[in-house]
Parts: sequence; C-alpha cells; structure tokens
Amino acid sequence: MRDIPSFDSLIETMREADIAADAAAEPGDKRAIRKTLVRHIVRRVESDFPGRRFSELAILELAFGDKFFFAASYAEAFPHLHPSINLLHLDVASLQDDAAIPACSVDVVLSVDVLSCLAFGRGLDEEDVDEMRCLDEALSRILSTTGRYYDFMASAPSSQFVLRFVPDLALSNECRARPRVVLVFDPGQGGHDKTELSADEPLRFVTFATDLLRHGGADAAGGPLLQVAGQERPLAYEELAQRLGLLDKHGHVEGADSLIRKVLDFLFRDINDGGCPSNWELMSYVYVDPSHYGDVFEEPPELVPVFMDTFARMVQFLRESLHGASTYSEISLVDACRLATAANLPSLAVDHAEEDVEGSRGGCFKQFYHFAHADEGRGAPNGEGSFRCLVTTATAGGTGRPADGGDAEMQLG
Repeated sequence: MRDIPSFDSLIETMREADIAADAAAEPGDKRAIRKTLVRHIVRRVESDFPGRRFSELAILELAFGDKFFFAASYAEAFPHLHPSINLLHLDVASLQDDAAIPACSVDVVLSVDVLSCLAFGRGLDEEDVDEMRCLDEALSRILSTTGRYYDFMASAPSSQFVLRFVPDLALSNECRARPRVVLVFDPGQGGHDKTELSADEPLRFVTFATDLLRHGGADAAGGPLLQVAGQERPLAYEELAQRLGLLDKHGHVEGADSLIRKVLDFLFRDINDGGCPSNWELMSYVYVDPSHYGDVFEEPPELVPVFMDTFARMVQFLRESLHGASTYSEISLVDACRLATAANLPSLAVDHAEEDVEGSRGGCFKQFYHFAHADEGRGAPNGEGSFRCLVTTATAGGTGRPADGGDAEMQLG
C-alpha cells in the first residue's frame, strides 16, 4: 500500500483551501459543513485505533437507502485519498435480511443521523420491523472484538423523533398506570428568538400526570373550565388566552381567536379520562417542524405564528404552574435519544459524548443541535464555523437483555 499522509498533516492545508472556497460559495451551500464533519469523523475514529491509519481500517457505513453521506463526503473532502479506504455500505432496510449482512467482521461501523431516526421507530404498527433490534443483532455479529460502532448526530432528531417519542412515552406501561401529558418545550419559542438560545437551553420534553389538569364546570358560554394545579381557580379558555397575552398579540389577525381555541381544545381534550396522546403528538410534531402545519390544520398558513405562539406560551404556563409537582419532570431531547439508544441496544455497551466540531472559521459561527446563532453578527449556518454533535459509540459488552419496551429506562416521574 502506498504511503498516505496522516489526517493531521493535511488538516491545515485543507482548511485553508476551504476558506478560499467559502468566499465564492452560494448561500446555503452545504459543502463546508460536510467536509468539516467528515474530517472530525476521521480524526475521532483514528483516536480510538492508535497506531492504525483510517485507511487501514475495515469500515462499513450504515445509511437509509442509497444516502451514504460519509462515502460521498469523504470523496469530496479527500479526493486524492478516497480510493484507498476499505469502505462497505449497508442499507438500514437490509438489517432484517441475514443474507445481506456481511459475513466478515469489520473494525468500524459508522452512520450519520441514523440512530436518532431509529430510536423510536419501533412499534408504530403491528407490521413494523424492529430496526433497533435488528441493528443490535447485526452489530453483535459484524463488529470485530476490538471494533466500534459510531453514530454522529449532527442535527437534532426533529419532527420524526418527536412524532415517535411522544406516543412511545405517553403509552408506555408506566404511563398507562398513571396517564401522563407529554409535550415539547423549546426555550427559543414564545417571545424569544430561537437563534438567540445558548447551549444550556436545549429543546426538551415536558411530562406530568394528567390528573394535574381537570375540566370542571362551564363558563357563561358553555365552554369548559380548566383547573390547572397551582392555579387558584379554574380558567375559561378565553381567559386563559388573555392571560397568556395571545389575544393582545394576535387578536387583530383574522381567524387567530378560533385557532387559539382549537389548539387549546386539542391539548386538553378528554383530559379527565387521561387525555389524548395523539393530539399532543401532532401538536409537538408541528411545533418542532412548522412545515407540517398544513398536514394538521386547515386554517391558512398565515396563522402558523399564531399556532407556534399559542403552543409555546401554553407549555410555558404549564411549566410555571406545575414545576413543583411530584409527577412533573423534564428530559432534554438529547437525553431522550440517549435513553432510547441505550435501552434498545442491549447486546452492546453504549456511550455518548457531546463534541464540538471545529469548522474552517471556528470563531464566527456555532451550531448546537436544533438551533444556531451567529456571534456578533458574523457567520451563517453554512458549516464554515463550528458546531456541536452527539457521538454515540457502541462496543461488545452489553447485558444481552432486551429492553421491556423501554419502560424501565423511562423513569421520568
């Protein structure tokens, strides 16, 4: 094999070339972030195999369909090195097919933004394939005794993760025994610019027993009165909207008042009987990714800001009212992903680390999972700056015991 320069010996040269290329890049160009992440992956993997170069490792990339991010981006970042690496590919859908899984062992299995999509993909209907179980079994077979699996979560597991997490937790055995509300809270919504968040304010799930909310009686118009624990008296929906400042802010917008009422109806429907998890799921789904608004609401898209503000302020009101209750708890989106991963890879020893990935101009831009901010007005979300990713690694050495639906790992109350 021909002598290949180490990754460290090339990084500065490559970074300088990127800085020059960035000047001519079009807005939204993702080349810089792809190359930045790929270099980090190479460096990260090499650090776990001292004395061996990346090109000497047997590597298998796991992806959905033919979207092999690492293979394409490695060729883009290191065109003169690409032919030298030993890289196989495997579609996630092939995990259930024993014949498709390589018979040989490999040193490294890697993926980008795969685990976050699989973590809560089990059990969506009776015919679903449990892809996490298939992944657990496949990795146990193909990793060498010193091998490692890596998943790099470079962006938040947004709407699909939320869509699967909310019912998964709300309908768990624990929550069936004492029903719980599960909602998404984003500190960047509800009067605050999402781009101004700090790394200490991540997206999170808010959960509490439904018996902290009760419908009791009716207002003068026959509408329900909502009693929220921590509040002195029950509130009509219109009074609640007024207290949250929604009518003052959006009252002049045509259709806003009816949409506000609809959102409140959705959130608290059947609350005396355990609530409606599918409604919390859909509300959180749209809130995390407003592009799905039209899939859930028939109101015009001009009312998206009204929905976002209503949901955010309502969740914040519930947090402030219920925070001291014994059944109230919060779990960050990242920790939820960690719990789901560890619970569903029982044959492996799973570890997680948050890592800052240095970009070509690391000081001008920082991105943290689902949100981003530019320092002092410099930089843009095009990858030329730094960002933080969640790195999950797995090696042989798990308990070998399958999780019981993840319930034991989801003690949030």
